[in-house]
Amino acid sequence: MILSIFVFQEAYYAHFNFTDDDKVKISTTINALSTPIISLISVILLYITLSKQIESNYFQKKSKNLDLILVMYNQLQVEYENFSYTKKGTSTTGGVTTSYENHFKGADALRENLASFRIKPEKFGPSYQSDKIIRLVHSFTLLENIITTMDLEEESRNLLNRNMESLYKTSFRPVFLSLAYLLRSNTNSYSKELIDFVTSQERKQKQDFDIKSYKEEGDLFGDYYNS
Repeated sequence: MILSIFVFQEAYYAHFNFTDDDKVKISTTINALSTPIISLISVILLYITLSKQIESNYFQKKSKNLDLILVMYNQLQVEYENFSYTKKGTSTTGGVTTSYENHFKGADALRENLASFRIKPEKFGPSYQSDKIIRLVHSFTLLENIITTMDLEEESRNLLNRNMESLYKTSFRPVFLSLAYLLRSNTNSYSKELIDFVTSQERKQKQDFDIKSYKEEGDLFGDYYNS
């Protein structure tokens, strides 16, 4: 552009007083030289723009993936807290027998469920209460698999995995570990699925964990508290 100014403005010296034909030739030459440079600059700027856009989309995708997992994590907690159990029976006071119906939710419901299976462990199978427990197992396992396979920042993935381990230890383990011990002799698919789930979780802390190797239920928790 600077060169064009000197070429096309009125010449200060006769030596630079170009004819119209000369000006056209010079203009064509300048255009031929500058076009590849301008094109190259345009390509570089386009590349930078696209790279930034791709990078932005990449981080947006990871952010959306994280948001989805957090929603599922909260849903799992809600599913756990809404887990229900109804205990029905009769009680006699002063010679008068009355019926009662107690409703439990969350951790209390799981503990009451465990108490019912202590009486008859073989009843754990295709039934309403067993189905609800297995659904909790499915939800937990699905979320773990998604955290493992979904595109996330490694720091976020590690934090989520620690949260899942904490959720298992504080909310699921106290009941599921005892329940797996009670069901260790069962052969139905429901019992096997619960035992496999507990085994996979316990082996994160103790690689040779085997529910059938424990003679007493209390030994299971002794290993945990002494570790």
